[in-house]
Amino acid sequence: MPRFIKEHKLEFAVFFLAVGARLIFFFLNLYVNGGNVENTIHGKDWYFEISRNLLLGNGFSAERSPPFLPYSYGVPVYPLFLFFLLWLTGSYFATALIQLLLAAFIPIIGMRLSQLIVPSFHRAPLAAGIMLALAPYQILFSFIFFTEVLFTVLFGIFLILFLRFLETPLTRLAVLSGLFLGLSTLTKPTV
Repeated sequence: MPRFIKEHKLEFAVFFLAVGARLIFFFLNLYVNGGNVENTIHGKDWYFEISRNLLLGNGFSAERSPPFLPYSYGVPVYPLFLFFLLWLTGSYFATALIQLLLAAFIPIIGMRLSQLIVPSFHRAPLAAGIMLALAPYQILFSFIFFTEVLFTVLFGIFLILFLRFLETPLTRLAVLSGLFLGLSTLTKPTV
């Protein structure tokens, strides 16, 4: 394990920079919202309501009271992701922190993509990682219940796998890249 850490010390540094920046902003927003976690993480895209309704057994609905009509405008992966985390942790606070940690992997994905796209420019991964770790919208969306974090992670993994497939055309890479592209398109409706 220590060898792995030594080999990836830049990635670890960027990851912890991203986690630190996101935690500071999360707790600052939590303070501004009077300690109310739900107000801090609540987005305007109905994913909060859908995840709550799924947890309460009211189905895939954005309604706050009966009748719980099906929500037909969104795609299913992100609400199901939130539902699973809520079911697993039983807490919106823990769910937001897990999403925040997932968001901190976006700079690492960006570092890997820059290595694959411009392999001759050795400083590109670090520059990309730092910029993504400190990007204001990335920090803001890291804990709000919007699709951006999960979509960016899934789409980034697709891009990494697809670029690796272009280098080495293996069936396994084609299938995995297709899987992650499909999951990402089922996460963010605008794709």
